[in-house]
Amino acid sequence: MKQARNILIFCNVSDFRTYTRRATLESIAKLAPGTKCISMVSFWNGPKLDLRSEHLEIIPFYYYLPYPVIKKIGFLNYINFKLNTLRTGFDFNKFDTVILSRPHNYIVGPFIKDKKKVVILSDAYHTMGNTLEETRKVIEMGDVIMATSMALRDVYVQKYFSITDKNIVYWPNCVDLDVWGPAATSKPEPRKTNEIVVGFAGNFMEATDIHLLYDVVTTMTDVRFVLAGKNRYPQNSEESAMLEKIIKAPNVEYHGYIDYNQLPDEVKKWDICIMIDAISEHASYHHHNKMYQYLALGKPVVYQKNHNDYEPLGEASFGVTGSAEFIERLEYVIRKLKDGTDFSARAKELAYENSSDRRAEQLLEII
Repeated sequence: MKQARNILIFCNVSDFRTYTRRATLESIAKLAPGTKCISMVSFWNGPKLDLRSEHLEIIPFYYYLPYPVIKKIGFLNYINFKLNTLRTGFDFNKFDTVILSRPHNYIVGPFIKDKKKVVILSDAYHTMGNTLEETRKVIEMGDVIMATSMALRDVYVQKYFSITDKNIVYWPNCVDLDVWGPAATSKPEPRKTNEIVVGFAGNFMEATDIHLLYDVVTTMTDVRFVLAGKNRYPQNSEESAMLEKIIKAPNVEYHGYIDYNQLPDEVKKWDICIMIDAISEHASYHHHNKMYQYLALGKPVVYQKNHNDYEPLGEASFGVTGSAEFIERLEYVIRKLKDGTDFSARAKELAYENSSDRRAEQLLEII
């Protein structure tokens, strides 16, 4: 590995509530001692937050005025930044590399002109509350763009921003083995029957292909399905009504929301995991950490295919399109399991090759 730089990370509160992002940032800090993190947060909420990490010092920088005001008026942005440096005594001269984790981090651009800037592009941000202009500005600032899906690298930046001269690196998602590794989970209870259990973990929302799930559950009535996640569909919507029908099916066991730290113990009880994103442009930009979480527990995965990112995982995961293909491939994996095929060893190897530590190593090699 190249000699580590002196790294400063700009993040926000959600980065430490999004578990894979947190694991990646902490892995960077473990591999590059001295790394620090500035969390951008409203002054009115900041004192209530308790962001801690045993691997990474987190320094809150406050928005003393509303962010929409600060981003529009350069002088107020300057005053806000100087107030934070005076309050914390933070010395930016110690750092030569800055990682920007979110589009709104572009407002620190005037104060880090002499630093190498690494931008994390993990989603089509303009569909998630940030504006196209914010996303454009942070991309234009970057010396290196770390894109978590091939479509973000090859399609999104060019389609929405017409930017073609940036060094954009494919940097796929990962798994936190401190949570999802076999050593971190309890031993499952002995199975009372020989039935195959197929599980899905995730909230039910617009991005979920609920029609696909309905077709699978109602066709494969001899298979037990376990579902874990909140119903986030609008009340009285067609999708919410369909989810209620699925939950009431005799071969379905619905657990609702399961806390992230307890979820691995539940998933460990399943034989096969499924991922059911609806086919859409937005889904084509999204690279799930859940794929690696399932694999880390040795589970084969059947998923609806929105892109080719998971092809290197093909020994333990199976991408299909539409209900008919999904049912056929799920039945195939069930037959393989009943015939004695063991996917677990290779699945775990693939997950370990995509751990948060390996992901951090890749970033440090690049910068």
